[in-house]
Amino acid sequence: MDYNISVIIPTMNRPSSLARTLGYIAESSYLPTEIIIVDQSSTPEARDATRCVTIEYGTILNINYVYQEISSLTKARNCGLRMAKEEIIVFSDDDVDVRKSTFSEVHRLMQ
Repeated sequence: MDYNISVIIPTMNRPSSLARTLGYIAESSYLPTEIIIVDQSSTPEARDATRCVTIEYGTILNINYVYQEISSLTKARNCGLRMAKEEIIVFSDDDVDVRKSTFSEVHRLMQ
């Protein structure tokens, strides 16, 4: 059976860090089926910037964006988990440098 990957990334006031992480994911040899961004930014400017990042990388990656007003890493992860559609769930932070082979290795291991 072939399993697909959902990646859940909580973020808060760090659109440039998120952009870097999504850039690494976009260069992966195996792309996740979906990426769920749970934004908890505290200002409208940071939310707009984060949304712009998700739109920019949404041309390469299947990104689902959701805003969560109450900031809580645990609640953000649970929110993403409720939204996830795939069999394999990978939790990430918004400042992770992903290797090109990371998701292909996760996929291989979970087969």
